[in-house]
Parts: sequence; structure tokens; C-alpha cells
Amino acid sequence: MIESDRLTRQERTITVLIKRGFTNGARKVPRSLAFAGLAAVGVLLTACGGDPGPPPSPTPASAPSATPSLIPSVAPSATPPPGPATPSPAATEGAGAALYPRGIRTGVAGVDAFITAMESSDDAALLALLRYTRVPCSGTGYPRPVCPAGAAEGTPVDTLRNGRCDASWGVDADTIRRYVTGEFVTFAVVRLPTPVRPIESGGYPAAGYLVVMEDRLGPSREPRAAFMAGDSVVALFTGCCCVSPRKFMDDHLFVYTGEVGGSAFLLPPK
Repeated sequence: MIESDRLTRQERTITVLIKRGFTNGARKVPRSLAFAGLAAVGVLLTACGGDPGPPPSPTPASAPSATPSLIPSVAPSATPPPGPATPSPAATEGAGAALYPRGIRTGVAGVDAFITAMESSDDAALLALLRYTRVPCSGTGYPRPVCPAGAAEGTPVDTLRNGRCDASWGVDADTIRRYVTGEFVTFAVVRLPTPVRPIESGGYPAAGYLVVMEDRLGPSREPRAAFMAGDSVVALFTGCCCVSPRKFMDDHLFVYTGEVGGSAFLLPPK
């Protein structure tokens, strides 16, 4: 109550001063300045003990903003993700698909002996099947074998058609050991006609069957091919990296027969 009376007296004093104007000695202060001065006085009085007014309303704290993420969010799916797609035959042709099971046999003694040697990685058994062909040598090499040191051009030499990627001549024990190393399965066995090119011109020796196999353990699954004449192997080939057994077979059939397709199969490709 005392505080209220004091403020009332202050307000009455301000009103009288506004009406009469301030005096500064003998000079009278203009009312415009009196208003400004009184406003300042009012501010000071309020600060010193005036009515503070109602307390300010509390400002609700805003929720902290989320830190932006560089990883996109993915809503959980109600359905489980699909399983791996089934590869097409074309995509798996060179990756161990469409092959005969290990242990498959044809009933042809020489062919079955070769398949058995490959499935068991038996280099000694394969060496026993090899039959060399007598071919005139050449001082420059391909398409005929290189002449041994001191041999004249055209001297007949006994050799074996062989190669990896490209055809060449000759084998040794290390070549045969590498040839049979792997886990081999049969892709196809082809009956062969008479070769279209003589061996002296880059052709293959006459054979009755072409056996194509694939290594299921090798990193590139390199196929193998063997040309069989009777019970003997007269040519051996290893495919280049990543070539499918089908293309490998077709390429060698083209060299041997001059065409692709129309072959008679003992075991056709699956």
C-alpha cells in the first residue's frame, strides 16, 4: 500500500510539471523538452521500484534440429528381399553349367580312357595314350614344327599337335602334368569326319573323335580338348582364359572340318 501511494504522488508530480513546464533558474523549459525529461524520469522511477508488470510468458524450448545425414535412409520393407536371380544358360555356359557328371562313359575304349585319365588327373595314364605324328619340319616354325638343330628343312620329325590359345607343336612331361591338373568334367564328345586341311598346312591330324572337357576348379575354368584316333590322343589343346567350352569346341571344329554346326555327337552338349 505504501508503494502504491508513492507511485501515485510521482504521477501527480509529473502531471503538474507537464502543465506548468520546468523552470531552470529564470528560464522556463519548453514543454517539448519537459515531456522528454519526464519520460526519462518515469523510466528511472519504474526501474527503481515501479510496477514490474506481469511476468513474461515462458517461451517453449524448440526441439533440437536433427543433424543432416549423408547416408540416405531406407524404409524397412514389409517383404523379404528377393533371392539371387537364376542365371541364363548363356551366362553360365563357360562356368561349369550344362556338363556331364563325373564318371560318364561313352563305350568307346580310347575316349573313355582319356576321360578317366582327366578325371583322376593321371599324367602317366595320359602320357601312355599319346601318339606322335611324323611331320616335315620347318626352319621358321608354324604351321610346321621347327626343325631340330642340324636338321635340314623338310626333315620328318615325330611330334604332337598341341597348344594353349594358339596351336603349336610338341609336349613334355611338365606340359602333360599341367594339362591334367584340375577337376575335369565332360562337356561333349564329337564324331569327326576327314580333316579338310592337311597337317602340313596347319591342319590337325586325322582323328575319329574330339573330346571337350572343363576344369571346375580352375579360376578361369579353362577347357581342354583332345583329338582321338583309335585308342590314342593325337592332339591336345588348352583353352584361353574365360572362353566357354562351346566356343572352344566350335573353334577347333572349324579348323578341322571347315564349318561349325552339323556335327555328329557321341555325347552332345547339354
